[in-house]
Formats: sequence, structure tokens, C-alpha cells
Amino acid sequence: MKKLSVWQVVLLLTMISACKSAESQKEWCVPEMFLAPSNFISGNSRDTNFDEPEEGGGPTLFFPAEYLAERVSGYEATVESSGGSTLKQPMHVSISSKAYKATTFEANQAWRLTEGVPLYSSSSKDEFGWDVFVKGTSHDYSFWGQCYDDFEGGFTCMRTFEHAGEYLTYNVDKVNVHSYTGIDELLGEKVAEWRCK
Repeated sequence: MKKLSVWQVVLLLTMISACKSAESQKEWCVPEMFLAPSNFISGNSRDTNFDEPEEGGGPTLFFPAEYLAERVSGYEATVESSGGSTLKQPMHVSISSKAYKATTFEANQAWRLTEGVPLYSSSSKDEFGWDVFVKGTSHDYSFWGQCYDDFEGGFTCMRTFEHAGEYLTYNVDKVNVHSYTGIDELLGEKVAEWRCK
């Protein structure tokens, strides 16, 4: 039996959790090529193991790796795995009306996630996942997202940010974390564009 990587597990969980009600989909006018396959899965109302569809949530968006690389400065469409495989870096984006409740940030226990990006965590490095905070210009910290150790020297993240009263969450590999401001801008533009008038 093949072992799933952390990246594959996170992607699978994103797709499963993204099933939304048909009613909430009506306020979105997203080109079909940017809709994740999970948008076309109808829920099973008899199975109580699944969450109820979220009121006010949006569709799950999908952005091909090449599309992102063409539009976001520094975004790498492919990365090399620790095993030497080349992996494409498409992006799934979920839209929610609810904010994530992050842990409290402890500045005296902070450690930097990666060089060149002001992202910090105060969670123990021994943990599988960490709440991550961005350091502002006035040395305050605000919630940025969550990252997960891939146990091969890297990590993958789920970035969450607020845009026009909704929370967008997307997956991003360590290699592309430095491009998060450009990704946020692109996603904010697309979400505003794809709201039905």
C-alpha cells in the first residue's frame, strides 16, 4: 500500500471539506475551468459523518500551476520532492464566512519559519503542525495560516486571509511561501471579479 505524503493528505482534506450547498453556489459566477472537481459532488444527506454545508461559503476554486506562475512574481509552477520527483503546484482555494480560531502567539517563544519572509510560530517545532503569524511593521503579529512538517526537510502551508468579509484558504508549498502577498492579491481580484452582479 502506497503511503500518502503530507501534501496529498492536506489536498485531499481540502477537497473533501469543500463540498458546498447548491444554494451558496448561486451567488458566484466562476468560469468552470477555475472550479475544483469537489464543486460537482452532491452531498449525501444520509451520512452523518460529513459536516453540514456552510451557510455563506463559496465554491472551491482551482488554479493551475502555470496560471499562477505567469501571474505571481516568483511563483514556481513545479518543485522537486525529496525523492527527486517533479511535482506541479496547482492551488485549491476554499472560501468561508468563518474565521479560523488561532492559538495565542507568544513572542518570547517565536521562531522564524523560513528566511526572507516575516513568518513566525510560537508552537513547538516538535509538533506536526504550527499556527503561523506574520510580523507587521509595528512589530505586532497577526494570524497568517498553518504549516505542516513533511518530515523530509520541508513543509506545506494552508494560508488564510480575510477579503471583503470572507476567509480564503489555500495550500502553498515551502518553495512558494515567499510569494504569498502576490497570491493574496491575485485571489482577492478573482474573488471580487467572480461575484455575480
